[in-house]
Amino acid sequence: MKKKIIIVIICVILLSVFALTSLSFIIRQTSMDNIITFGSIKIKTTEKEILDDGSEVTVNNNDVVDITAKNNINRKIVVSNVGNHPAYIRVRIEFDDSDIANYVSVHKSGENWIYEDGLYYYKRKLDKGEKTTDLYLTMQFDATSIANYFPNSKLDLKIDTEAVQSENNADSVLDAEGWPNN
Repeated sequence: MKKKIIIVIICVILLSVFALTSLSFIIRQTSMDNIITFGSIKIKTTEKEILDDGSEVTVNNNDVVDITAKNNINRKIVVSNVGNHPAYIRVRIEFDDSDIANYVSVHKSGENWIYEDGLYYYKRKLDKGEKTTDLYLTMQFDATSIANYFPNSKLDLKIDTEAVQSENNADSVLDAEGWPNN
């Protein structure tokens, strides 16, 4: 009887080992691709010229203004957050020709705008669907000198607007990280 019990125990052990070995061959391995996406930051910049009568005209890319006809031009810049997440905003305003720019004086003003290191930073974070307050530019030209020293020249005003997420970033636009290095 002891022999039978030992044989049964050995058979059970052998069957268990065989079953576990078979199970290990049945296990399948698969690979998965995980896609991680982040919220998008998207802004829209609107530039308008303020005419002498106080009306406003939208300025489009490559619009040409004859500066010999007037001594100054007034512009208004507004940035809209059209993305899905709040963002910090900054604006760079410069001329493409620094020689001609020496004959142009630019005065900039606007509520909630800070000037730092050649850039204008909007003080507040801009939530989804919000717009900045107006950033005003008054450009005064020495049209006579420009016509004399730079005949048939073109002066391009470049307005570059940038945004970074404000979520999980610094508490201040000036301390925010992630700005492009220009």
